[in-house]
Formats: sequence, C-alpha cells, structure tokens
Amino acid sequence: MRDVNTRRCVLPLVVLAVTATCLSGCAHNTAPPGWHPPALVALRSTHGGWIRVEGTVLIEGELIAIDQSAFHVLTQSGFQSVPRASVRRITLTGYGNRARTIALWSALGGASALSHGFYSLFTGPTWAVGGIVASLKEKHASIWHDADVAFRFARFPQGLPPGFNPRTLGALPDMAARGQ
Repeated sequence: MRDVNTRRCVLPLVVLAVTATCLSGCAHNTAPPGWHPPALVALRSTHGGWIRVEGTVLIEGELIAIDQSAFHVLTQSGFQSVPRASVRRITLTGYGNRARTIALWSALGGASALSHGFYSLFTGPTWAVGGIVASLKEKHASIWHDADVAFRFARFPQGLPPGFNPRTLGALPDMAARGQ
C-alpha cells in the first residue's frame, strides 16, 4: 500500500520536473536555423558568428569585424558598418548548442525515477534540478553580449584587412540555401 501512495505523490513531481526541464531548453536564439553549426564545425568555419546589433537601427547578419569605431556586419542587403556610439546592445551567437538534447536526456532520466520506488522522492528532484541547471548553462554557452568577446567570432577577428573592399562580399545568402 505504501508503494502506491509514494507513486501518487511522486508522479506530479516527476511530471513537473520533466516539464520544467523541457521548457528550460527553449531559448530565444537570434540566429536563423541555418546559422548555428555545432561548436567543432564553427571552429573551422570561415564565416563569422551571427550578430544582432541594437541601437539607432536594428541590424542582423554575419559579423565581419569589430574595430574601435564600428561593428561591420554582412546583411541580406549587403555590407553595413554600425558606429559603436549608436549601439545599445549586441547579441552574438557563435555556434549552436545542445540544450534541447540535454533537456531530453534529463526528462528521460526524470521519468526513469518512477522505477526507484520510495527513492524516487530523491532521484526525481535530483534529475529535475540537474537537468534544468545543465540546460540553462548550455543554452547560454554560445550567446554573448560583450564586444570584447564577440570579436573572436568575426570573419576577420583582427579587424578589416588593409585595402578591404566590402563589395567583394556581396550580400548575405538566403539562410535556407546555406545549410549546416
């Protein structure tokens, strides 16, 4: 009889933990779906990270370079430079993350706690807390708001090369055609 009562108490906790873990992986990522490759692929890519520059204007696209005076971004309409003085906030996505995968494994682990009987009172919340913390950490691991870090994800991390002609870049390709 005790086992039935334990399961009745634990089931709502596990459902809550699984739901919270799954929802913790739902982060708002400013990059379009074709623009966040896995970290190892991003290391070898010649493209910059995806940046959203908010200020007097809103610009999104590939980060080409950052220098003392401006953020240089390749957008779908072409190369644009945004003066640093007009920027309020930047959001840079350097690579894709695995927050949803972590949330899924945490949810499965939380569901497996049902088989632990009385001990599921301890293992269920442990899976929930661990999964939520891990998912949240991973979700934010590839997103920065600091220009001192963002330059590392630029196509030209040292700044624009001497004699650089922005017309050689053209415009940002359609995200659907880019692929992973």
